[in-house]
Amino acid sequence: MLTPRRSLWLGLAVILVTNAIVLAGVWQNRAGVPDSSLRFSERELRLDQRRLLDEGDDSGLLLELRWQYPDFNWRYDSAWLSQAALHNIGFNVPKGFSHDEREGYIRQLSRPAYLLLELDGPAYQTRLKQADDAVAKATEALRKLSDKQQRQRELDDAQRAAHHERTQASRLILLDADSDAARLRERYPDRSRYLIVPGRVSPGVRYANHEHQEPYYTAFPQLLNEHIHVPASWRERLADWPQRWQDSQSSRFISVHYGQRYEPWLAE
Repeated sequence: MLTPRRSLWLGLAVILVTNAIVLAGVWQNRAGVPDSSLRFSERELRLDQRRLLDEGDDSGLLLELRWQYPDFNWRYDSAWLSQAALHNIGFNVPKGFSHDEREGYIRQLSRPAYLLLELDGPAYQTRLKQADDAVAKATEALRKLSDKQQRQRELDDAQRAAHHERTQASRLILLDADSDAARLRERYPDRSRYLIVPGRVSPGVRYANHEHQEPYYTAFPQLLNEHIHVPASWRERLADWPQRWQDSQSSRFISVHYGQRYEPWLAE
C-alpha cells in the first residue's frame, strides 16, 4: 500500500517525466534548420479563443491557420488530389463511377498523410484569375440577357467575391498530399513558400456539375497542426489580432517556423 508520502513522490515523478518528454519533443522539433519558415498575414492566421473556451482554458491564445482549395469555383472542396496521389496514400480508387463503386470507395477508412500547402504562389494567382473570369462572365451575361435585375445581382455577387479573394481571403492553398513527407519536399523544395503538415484524409465523391459531368473521386483533409499556441511573450502584441470570424486587409505579418516534427512555433 502506498503511503501519502510515497503517493506524493510518485505524483511528482510522473509530472517530472511527463515534462521531460514534452521538452525533449520540443527540442527535437526545433533542432537544426526548420522544415519550413513562412511569413503569414492576418489573412492566413486568426485568433481562435473559442476553441480554448470549449476546452476549458481561457488563459491563453491560439492562432488558427486558414487555407483554401485551389478551385475558386468550389468553396469547400475541389478535385485537388490526383488519382495517382489517392493511390499513393493507400486508397483503392475504382475505375468507374457506378453506385457500388462509389459506395465502396467512400466506405474506406481515413488515412494519415502529409499535406502540402502553397503560400501566395501560382495557385493563389489562379484563384484570382478565376474570380476575375467570373466577373467578366457575369458582366457579359448582364449585357446580353434580358433578365437585367437577376443578372445585376449575379454581377454584384461576383464582384464582391473577387474583391474578397484579392484583399481578404487566405492566400494559403492546399495543393498536394503524400504518405511520405520527404517525397513532398523533393517536389516542392522552397521552404519559404511550401508548408508540409501532418494530417488525415477521408475518401469522398463530389460532382463537378450536377447536370452534365461525371462525379470525381477526391479526399477531404484534416490538418493536425491547424492551431499555433501563442506564448505569454506574444499575447500583448496579438491582443487585437483579428478573430476567426473577422476579415482583414493583411496589414500585419507573423513569421512561423515548422520544425523537424512539423510542429509550428512563432518566430521572433
